[in-house]
Amino acid sequence: MTDKAFSPSVQGVAKKILRVAVPPPGPLFTLDYLPPEQTPCPQPGTRVMVRLAGRHRIGLVIGQTSKAYGGRLNRVEGILDEDGPAVPADLLELLLWTARYYHYPLVRVLLHALPKWIRHGRPMDEPQRYAWSVRRPLDSETPARAPDPLQALARAPAQKKLLECLSQGTVNEEDLSAFSPNWRTLIKGLSNKGLVERIALQRTPARPVPSPYKLNRDQDQAVKLILAETDRFVCHLIEGVTGSGKTEIYLRIAEAMLAEGRQTLILVPEIGLTSQLASNFKARFGAGCMVFHSAVSDGQRFRIWCMARKGTINIVIGTRSAVFLPLTRLGAIVVDEEHDLSYKQWEQLRYHARDVSVKRMQLLKRPVVLGSATPSLESMHQAAKRRYKRHHLPKRVGSASELKYEIVDLCQTRLKCGLSPRLIAVLHETVVERRGQALLFINRRGFATRLVCSQCGEITMCPACERPIVYHLSERLARCHHCGRTFSQTHSCKRCQGQIKPLGVGTERIEALLNDLFPGTKVARIDADSTRSKGALERQLDKAGRGEPMLLVGTQMLSKGYHLPHLTLIGIVNLDHRLFSADFRAVERVGQLIEQVSGRAGRGRYEGQVLLQTYHPDSPHINCLLQHGYHRFAKQIMLERKAGLLPPYSFLAMFNAQAKRLNKAMSFLDKVRATLHAAADAEGIAILGPASAMMEKRAGFFRAQLLLRGMRRSALHRCLNQGMERIRAMQTDADLSWSLDIDPMEIENLQEVK
Repeated sequence: MTDKAFSPSVQGVAKKILRVAVPPPGPLFTLDYLPPEQTPCPQPGTRVMVRLAGRHRIGLVIGQTSKAYGGRLNRVEGILDEDGPAVPADLLELLLWTARYYHYPLVRVLLHALPKWIRHGRPMDEPQRYAWSVRRPLDSETPARAPDPLQALARAPAQKKLLECLSQGTVNEEDLSAFSPNWRTLIKGLSNKGLVERIALQRTPARPVPSPYKLNRDQDQAVKLILAETDRFVCHLIEGVTGSGKTEIYLRIAEAMLAEGRQTLILVPEIGLTSQLASNFKARFGAGCMVFHSAVSDGQRFRIWCMARKGTINIVIGTRSAVFLPLTRLGAIVVDEEHDLSYKQWEQLRYHARDVSVKRMQLLKRPVVLGSATPSLESMHQAAKRRYKRHHLPKRVGSASELKYEIVDLCQTRLKCGLSPRLIAVLHETVVERRGQALLFINRRGFATRLVCSQCGEITMCPACERPIVYHLSERLARCHHCGRTFSQTHSCKRCQGQIKPLGVGTERIEALLNDLFPGTKVARIDADSTRSKGALERQLDKAGRGEPMLLVGTQMLSKGYHLPHLTLIGIVNLDHRLFSADFRAVERVGQLIEQVSGRAGRGRYEGQVLLQTYHPDSPHINCLLQHGYHRFAKQIMLERKAGLLPPYSFLAMFNAQAKRLNKAMSFLDKVRATLHAAADAEGIAILGPASAMMEKRAGFFRAQLLLRGMRRSALHRCLNQGMERIRAMQTDADLSWSLDIDPMEIENLQEVK
């Protein structure tokens, strides 16, 4: 898209015209410029210096044209990338597709995908990598009785801890970043004392260590079928039960890509999983493995970008944003836990990393591998249509045992802080009598899920969200889990001065109960509150890995694929509230959560046991899952989706609007509906709404939604293409914001949107 005010052309100009995207605060559309004089015309993907509104700005060449609007054009004033485009042609094509598919301005796509230092014009020279080690003084410098440097650091415990780490051997900058976010300051202090020295690293080619594991028949067949088609686009879906050895398959794929001189991208849903998977890959491949996620510093992001572009790294393990790295020799992408919602970006550019990965490899004509014990229904539907190749791993590898399930009926059962007598008895048998480990899963943080007046029954609400606030005993405060506001602890009701009592059960209350019931057993709580500090999660998991008797209390964080070989018992406290959510995907997610959490048990020598507490023991969905497995469970849900014309049998797009007043958000969506009405009728698209969102108010803003449903993806996008320019041009008030979500993952049931 161009704008006449910024991109006029000289009439009669027959030479090439460059389309340049200038990231914000520039316009949301591309601008037209003439190429620089007496220099080769820059290729698409090249960073250039341009003049915009009287200032020099850095832009990215998107393409070339011979036509522009009438008027005078400015020239590009400089080319920043002399050794080739900063954004390779295949990645630029992917970014253009992303902007089209998600109906998002291209310049904002670039803002999301490109590291800050790339956008700011830093030269694309690969920075020298360094490592640090303890300085070994010369004999002539060493006094007869040299003092112990560790004793000299008694008043600097952080420096002392780092020096102890360096005394074990040379440590590179990536590992130092994992050691402490403040490592540069610590290193500077040690260097000033003459205790450490810096060593320039020379990049050595990766030489994989032969695998010590022998593949079973199902693994071997999957690897052979995947590696037989590495020269064309094929999407492989590995549906393997938890503990079935999917990681070993990923390692074999990366090894084969390395032998072909190609790179491999491994995507994981959470930052916490990158270190665990990276340790497996570094143990197998050594040099050439890098980790990329949102917590990586700007400098490290720039370094990895440069190394990926030059092809000097072979394997990248990262979260969803890593899908946009310029891997110039990319041979395969692996998306682990492909069903996980963390692959969906919830703000601004609302892309899904799994879907972008599939498109990227389709453009490159190379394979992509999706792995999960509980695949999404969308992926299973594609496999059923023979668009994806399905590989089934029905058995656990090694000594891992099959799980035993037991449903605990909570009806007419007296609970103790949410735990039934049966669950407490099995916990005692596991951790006290057998000296084992157990995990209690409850997906609610805090001590109490609500604060209630004992006299009038008033529930303390967050005024900005109109939802109950959650009491956190460890912080002695209440918190809204929707907007993050905190409230000081109060003991009396503002309405009647009655006593406030905490009700409901969260991870903190379960932790307190277990400390009372099992005073001699270590209790570890793993949730977003207890793992805020860097490395806290890894430390807790390391303790569990030692095998000592332990009780873990955790939220959904522990369902992500962590390997806990000594865990034998899983207690799922209560998931009933999720079964009756208005979101039509709720039942699918409950099934995935039960399977994923249960899969943490029985991965070692001892048999795994799962106790599921519920007030609905006769639920057909839960019984189907426990008796027949996830695949049969998913088929049952897909029959219901097909009858209701729900995804994956239809395609959705959702407009979200929020404002200080609900009628303002609804009024905007009414205008959107009117704008799209004619195109929707022509394309057979149903427009549902507008209606209030499932959570109507959040952080002081009222939220509303407008849903579009089509039976063909192409028809849905044609409808949006005809109206998006007019929708973006609509005049809106300052307190109103809106967004478009393609393939939304969290919405209320379609039948409830009138």
